[in-house]
Amino acid sequence: MTTAVQPIRGAAPTDTGEAVQPLTVWLTAPVETVEDNVSAFVTALRSSRVAPEEREAVATALLKLLSPDGTRDRTLRRACVEGVLQLGYPWALQLDPDDVTDAREAAQAAQPSPRWRRTLIAVTAGTVLGVGALTLAMTGWSHVLVGPPQPKDAVVVPRPAPVTPKPPSAAVQAAARVAQLRAMGDLEAAVGVAEACAVMSETPQPCVKQLATLASEAASRNNDSFERYAARQWATLADEPDAALVRDHGRVLLSHDFARDASYLPPLDDMGVQLLMGFIESQLHLERNRQWPAMASYAANCVDTRSQVGVVCRAFYQRAMEQQQLPPLSRPADRAVTADSEVVDHVRRVIDLRVKDKLDDAITEANLCLENAPAATDCQHLLVDALSRRYRDEHDPADKQLADRWREVLRTAPRGAPAPPKTPQR
Repeated sequence: MTTAVQPIRGAAPTDTGEAVQPLTVWLTAPVETVEDNVSAFVTALRSSRVAPEEREAVATALLKLLSPDGTRDRTLRRACVEGVLQLGYPWALQLDPDDVTDAREAAQAAQPSPRWRRTLIAVTAGTVLGVGALTLAMTGWSHVLVGPPQPKDAVVVPRPAPVTPKPPSAAVQAAARVAQLRAMGDLEAAVGVAEACAVMSETPQPCVKQLATLASEAASRNNDSFERYAARQWATLADEPDAALVRDHGRVLLSHDFARDASYLPPLDDMGVQLLMGFIESQLHLERNRQWPAMASYAANCVDTRSQVGVVCRAFYQRAMEQQQLPPLSRPADRAVTADSEVVDHVRRVIDLRVKDKLDDAITEANLCLENAPAATDCQHLLVDALSRRYRDEHDPADKQLADRWREVLRTAPRGAPAPPKTPQR
């Protein structure tokens, strides 16, 4: 019979009087024990240095606390999210976007708001003026009673603190990495990272400019007419400020299937782009070296993730399993059916149908997804895309009206709000 590890009684106390327990003790303790000692757990988590060989075990324990069967304590969840983000790739890709958003908003809320800062400045200024006036009056009376003031030492004015430059955006960092890969001669990885950045970033222009350069060099090297056409098109899109239009017009120019499929979904935030660029580059490196088992192992960690992350992971996972010519040991279809896995399957089928230009079937599949999960934003975005495409082909006003209504829902309605009427089937 085994018993859960309890916190050590004789550990050294912190400044607040709580005992500092080793991080491994907290990670093996029951959830109830950790929830009763949140401050001590957070202190241990932030003060511990995780060795490289222990990173996977620590990340697995933190992700278990963030699972549906884990803790509900918001402070504890935020600390776990912070810890997983510090551990980085590939575990950070498994975080729930809602948890990341909650942790980020809590960190921003902890800083003083502009309104309170203005109030603090006003009170401080009034206090300084009042003290200055009183000091001036006392100085005048002391001059009359005591005599002239004695000379004082010169006041040393402190130098202003240096201004910390704002870090470049994720798209700029990705574009710099593409230029570096191009200079190193790794053109396949350069194209893959550039295409992913162009369709997944909210500001894709830096990466589109790199794609124009890569396409121009490929056209000169291969003397290929389509590559010359692609170079001209990418150069034109590099000056286009509308990211949705860039993704829409660039789909036919994309050479990687994962980038084309991900272009049907809305872009990621800067943190998601940074994590996904590193993942794509490592997967392309494994693919070039034909390390299929390692490629499948890394991609299997995120095949059930929603949005572009899941689309990209599934593309690499399927590629690795096909090359191994072996049945996958843990396919998504063999896993327990959950609400998330059903949405992922619907998204994959809608994208497959959309690529084959089967718009009616894609719309039917998207509606089926929304019947099972009305709040699935990925299916809502795909439905808007399919309706807009069918309207361009058939000019049916009903498709345009319904697509506009869905766009308004995506723009204004909170998560889980009632959906518009179901799309009429044909």
